[in-house]
Amino acid sequence: LMVLAAAASSVVQADFGDYADTSFDCPALTTCPVICAANLVYCPTACPEGQVLCLDGNCKDECDGAELNKCEELFSCTMFSCPKVVSDFDSCEEDYGSYYDASAGCALADDPVRKLSFLDPPFVFCYAWIA
Repeated sequence: LMVLAAAASSVVQADFGDYADTSFDCPALTTCPVICAANLVYCPTACPEGQVLCLDGNCKDECDGAELNKCEELFSCTMFSCPKVVSDFDSCEEDYGSYYDASAGCALADDPVRKLSFLDPPFVFCYAWIA
């Protein structure tokens, strides 16, 4: 399951223990990578009637409070975990690719490129080595 999630570079990896089809039928069903959205109203998925959305994107009768929200940890502009979806991996990318791309763009915007100064350790090491 982790290999499938790692195959698409712009998605959050699925959790161990999420749904995986063991029937070996093709295409295999699996839990789509977590869909992150800017607000829960923008989520393309919803929990079934009578269940609540937990922070980790799972729909349960009751949340235990120990859930981890990967979206909030990774992305500042898409920090809500939408309800998880079970589908084949290619369909996940086709159906929810725009959400994965938005999260990836958000991550790039949050990670400014740091420029080295001539006083940083790599330069100081070179100066000392040359001298």
